[in-house]
Amino acid sequence: MIVATYKGYLNVQSACEEGETACGGPEGYDLYKCIGGEWVLIERNSPECGYIPVPPFPCPIACVCIGTPLVDELGPIREFRDRYLKTNLLGQRLVSFYYGVLTLWLPPLLMRHNRIKQICRVFIVYPLKKLCEKFIKEEDKDNKGVM
Repeated sequence: MIVATYKGYLNVQSACEEGETACGGPEGYDLYKCIGGEWVLIERNSPECGYIPVPPFPCPIACVCIGTPLVDELGPIREFRDRYLKTNLLGQRLVSFYYGVLTLWLPPLLMRHNRIKQICRVFIVYPLKKLCEKFIKEEDKDNKGVM
């Protein structure tokens, strides 16, 4: 494959031979093919041009825990979400915001920066897990005393 780029963009002025391919575009990940003597864009963000897609993760908290033992310890956070947040209007809106807005931009950012993931695990996820465990334990203790 010929990489015919100039400052990241395909040099469309360059001559091409039928069927020849080249990478170009703003970041050099777009695949072009020579058709009828002209460069034609075939695929944006092509793996053939070195593009590595970030896999989608539905949950930023799970995203920062992937590859660590903490990923298996997220049960209390999920239980808190299901028992307390999803059962009232304010909680449902918070959950909708979390999954509807934060999951669009946060996981791709986190997957590219290990230091940010470490900071999130230490200062957000682990304390949140402990807080949820304590809240659930207290609630369960109070419910047992009522019976």
